[in-house]
Formats: sequence, structure tokens, C-alpha cells
Amino acid sequence: MPEEGARLLDEGADLVIAAKLSSDEVVWKIEAFLAPEVADGAFTLEEVFGRDRIDEFQELFADSLLELDRTLARSDLAPKELVGIAHRIKGSAANLRMSELAASADDAMIAARTVLAGLRDRDDAVNALRRQIDLVLREQGGRGAPASAAGTVELGEGDVDQRARG
Repeated sequence: MPEEGARLLDEGADLVIAAKLSSDEVVWKIEAFLAPEVADGAFTLEEVFGRDRIDEFQELFADSLLELDRTLARSDLAPKELVGIAHRIKGSAANLRMSELAASADDAMIAARTVLAGLRDRDDAVNALRRQIDLVLREQGGRGAPASAAGTVELGEGDVDQRARG
């Protein structure tokens, strides 16, 4: 066996074998490995903020969604612009525990970043995001769902909303 170890070192195994760890590092890595996994959403917003504050955040977010939806409806929306809008929506939606909206925003980001994606893929992602925006706005007490998104809800899943193209 010592010959095999020498052969492995000669072949460069030392370049891929981890460096020696101190006993403290070993203990830390074992503790980290054995630690229970923290579940996503391990706390509720109510545990961190009061209900009034959460309502205020949701109202501000709904106001910004109205404007973002108008921008998403533009026919000249550049992919970089779509990524920026979707990123904003994804972050805020995730923070407010709106997982479906965050997932739709993530899909729109992926579609915008995928160079090989056709316009139909991009349009489908934008329309799905706009449908989620419409649902969120309706849930927020009828703050006035954007007319352009409201029409999108009536279309089939595979349909392309012509209003999103201009």
C-alpha cells in the first residue's frame, strides 16, 4: 500500500486531497454536518413584524406591482430590463412569503437570461408573472388589478398575450 500512496502523489492526488484540518476545524465541520436543517420559512412574518407593519409592506409592494406590471406590458422591454424587474419582484415576494409570485418572477428571469429561448418562451414567462401579479393585487383587497393583466388571466396557459408584445 505505501507504493500506491506514492504513486497517487506522483499523479497529482495531493492537488485534489483536502489539506489537513485542525481538530477545531474537524469539530466545526462535524457539528455543521450534524446540525438540523433549518426549514425555509422557519419563522412567520408576524413573529418579526406586527400585523400593521406587514399590511403596510404588502400595500407598498402592491403599489409597486402596479407600475412594474405596466412596464412588463411594454413591447420594447429589453431582456436586461426584464431581469431587473423580475429580480425586484422575486426578492420582495420571497420576503413577504408569496412563493408563487417569487417562482414566476424566477421563471421570467431565467427566460430573459436564456439566450436561446425564443420569444414565445419569454412571452409565456412574462404572462405567467403578470397573472401572478394580478392574483396578488386581487388578494390585496382589490387595489385595482391592472387591466392588461386582468385580460391575461382569461387566456389559456399556452396562449401568448398580444398586449405583452405591444
